[in-house]
Amino acid sequence: MHGRIRGEYPVLLFIACGSVPGALIRWHVNNDIFVNLLGAAILGFLMGLPFDSRRQLLLGIGFCGALTTFSGWIVDCMEMIVRG
Repeated sequence: MHGRIRGEYPVLLFIACGSVPGALIRWHVNNDIFVNLLGAAILGFLMGLPFDSRRQLLLGIGFCGALTTFSGWIVDCMEMIVRG
């Protein structure tokens, strides 16, 4: 089991390295529609390129996943519900 976990470290590292800038951009922009459209456009562009697992992990899953998460939208919805 420990060998399997060690084998996953590079995968997790690529995802983590991509997610940090994606989350920071999302936090600074604070515009759900813009960041979701930007993330979807980047992801669509990546899907048209030849497959490279490192690029897909870093940019596709890490960066675009953090950039386009709907957690900001959910927080906004909850605040509106609480305010009535």
